[in-house]
Amino acid sequence: MDLTGVTIATLGRLRLLPRWRAAAEMARRGSTLTNRLGKAQGLVIGHGAHSQLDAVSAALAEAQRRGLWLASERGLLRALGLDDDVAEPPGGIDSDSLARQSGLAPEVIRLLELFDVLGDSQGGFGFQDLVAARQAKRLLGGGASLAALIGAVLTARERGIDNPLARSQFHVSADGALALSIGSYLAELDGQMRLPLGDGGNPSVDLLYDEAARAEDDARWPEAEAIYRRIIGVSPRDAVAYFNLGNVLTARGDASAAARAFSRAVAIDPRFAEAWYNLAHLCERRDNVADARQSLERAVAADHRFADAIFNLARLYLAGGEATLAQPLFERYLALDASSSWAERARQGLQLCQMMRQVREER
Repeated sequence: MDLTGVTIATLGRLRLLPRWRAAAEMARRGSTLTNRLGKAQGLVIGHGAHSQLDAVSAALAEAQRRGLWLASERGLLRALGLDDDVAEPPGGIDSDSLARQSGLAPEVIRLLELFDVLGDSQGGFGFQDLVAARQAKRLLGGGASLAALIGAVLTARERGIDNPLARSQFHVSADGALALSIGSYLAELDGQMRLPLGDGGNPSVDLLYDEAARAEDDARWPEAEAIYRRIIGVSPRDAVAYFNLGNVLTARGDASAAARAFSRAVAIDPRFAEAWYNLAHLCERRDNVADARQSLERAVAADHRFADAIFNLARLYLAGGEATLAQPLFERYLALDASSSWAERARQGLQLCQMMRQVREER
């Protein structure tokens, strides 16, 4: 789907791409990312919604009634041109055949597809999907819930275990919990990641992220800050929570605290390009151009397709009179974005670089 000029709603936390980055990519196309279905033309099911399957089913019914574009997180990445996964051969099995051969209900297959548990990069089903679907049927028949199954698969993938269902590595305990076999051991997987009991009950981290996102959408900054600090309290190495906290603190006007939050995020995950980018923005606001450049260099090194970071680094190089460094970056930006208003600015920057180099060569 061409996302130019459309509004896309998300349900559940995005795990494959920070929401801030997805919103920026959408904005570059003149589009909007929102948490509310409202008048949206499309709906993306975030991986974090696996514990809210009733809400997901209701949203899908509304989306289908209105004929909206539906996609998983990987589907959104593909639409934005950000899916770096190697393309797989198109699957030769359709959803009806998959349901018939696996014994899964079509609506279950659709949910597994929208959570990227089933389906290849071309949007079809292959032999591995049939194996995975049959294993899903076995686990669900053994007492596992669909939410636990989806959460466990997503958690296993985040831990670097590829195709855990197709490899038959999951087992169901007597209480319906899922465990993953690793060698001769069983490792329990909790896709919910519960927080300690408190005044707010015992919500999952994903639900708290959703609550914080809604607070941000409504500019309820103190509430959003409190939620992110709660997440950090139980998960002090959650780089995304520190990143989101930094965004909230920036919105509240506390630049110093925001910089500390972004610095903590990159200390936990040095390849967190978006955190480096936001840290650079704060450094530049404080006229600390050297640190801003260094942070942008780290952002670009971490993500060679991060167009905003590439453009801003080129801009800072150009402002410092370093046309030789700026020119290839403007060219890289235009290879990623050739049509937006920012692309026109990049072309102007590129022309200025060429003029500066020509003047130097003529001296």
